[in-house]
Amino acid sequence: MPQLLQKRKAISTFILCLFVFVIFHCNTGFAVTMALKTYEKGLKAIKSNDYEMAIELFRKAVSLEPDDKKIRIGMIYYDYAPNEKLRYCIDMLKKHSEEIVEGDEADAEGTEIKKKTRVKIPDFYTTSFAIIIGIDDYENWPLLGYAVNSALAFKQKLEEIGFDQIVTLLDREAVKDRILDELHYNLMGKAGINDLVLVYFAGHSRNEDASKGRKNSYLIPADAPSADVSRAVISIEQLKDISAVIPAKHIFYIIDSCISIPDIRESEDGAQHVIDSFEAMAPEKIVYVITACNAGELIQEANGIDLFTRHLLHAFEGESDINDDGFVLCSELEEYLHTHVSKDSLQKQNPRGGRLEGRGEFFLLERAD
Repeated sequence: MPQLLQKRKAISTFILCLFVFVIFHCNTGFAVTMALKTYEKGLKAIKSNDYEMAIELFRKAVSLEPDDKKIRIGMIYYDYAPNEKLRYCIDMLKKHSEEIVEGDEADAEGTEIKKKTRVKIPDFYTTSFAIIIGIDDYENWPLLGYAVNSALAFKQKLEEIGFDQIVTLLDREAVKDRILDELHYNLMGKAGINDLVLVYFAGHSRNEDASKGRKNSYLIPADAPSADVSRAVISIEQLKDISAVIPAKHIFYIIDSCISIPDIRESEDGAQHVIDSFEAMAPEKIVYVITACNAGELIQEANGIDLFTRHLLHAFEGESDINDDGFVLCSELEEYLHTHVSKDSLQKQNPRGGRLEGRGEFFLLERAD
């Protein structure tokens, strides 16, 4: 009899666990079904020109999937540009309701082969712009041996991950007027409010103390004279002014040179990268900058590409997703570069990053695998 009672108890426990399992998954499936049905109602509201109702329905659909990181991140950008909100809501919810297929291929033996590209530009950017500048051949400054190769390698990486428009200025093309034309006039006319702008510069820089103890820093174009360079360089203050008139919400400068930038504001979250509220991530326009090393340090190079860009390429392959959440923040990229470049150079080269403008963070890359 005791054995019979034990068997009955074991069967009862199994049935109870099975019941709880079924109820849990039914409820989860019900939530997903309700989210999709609410989404469909939002589409019907759009067709009826009831846009306010559509927005509410889309928000409700998102609330039924509160843990979906991609949608929550996307909502930050809808709120920033109300005129684009509906289109982005639709795109995000469509992608959420479909299974993401990596596009793996199989060989003759059935072995899966993944694509080489492991990251992409986040879907909530409309267009991504990049200006790549690399100068080895200076008219009046010492020649460099790494800048052009590094710039071309980084350009290739941006092409692989899907940047939409890339302008490349190499050696004598990268004179001051041409650089300013691309940065100021072209981007001011092309970039929209939901776009990403990335500027990469590899070349000489200069740091000096101005009068009254104020520090300033400069990028050196290909045509800068060796003496009296004040009118032939591009100052960090100029970059701030230019960034202010570019409509893009997110602007990112990567300066592959030894330069110290005054008034840089480091990320509040530091190494933890703990984000409790995605909606609080990007409350305003952000201009972020990362430099290859501080003033007085030396660029370490090998085989025609410098150490900083070598690690930058790895970072843009997804290795800089430090907390492994599928997205790369600018602060994560800065921490990754600082850790690896500093270690490999025996602390002779120490990248530094932070914000020139704005508060919070922005998402630079999204892992695709």
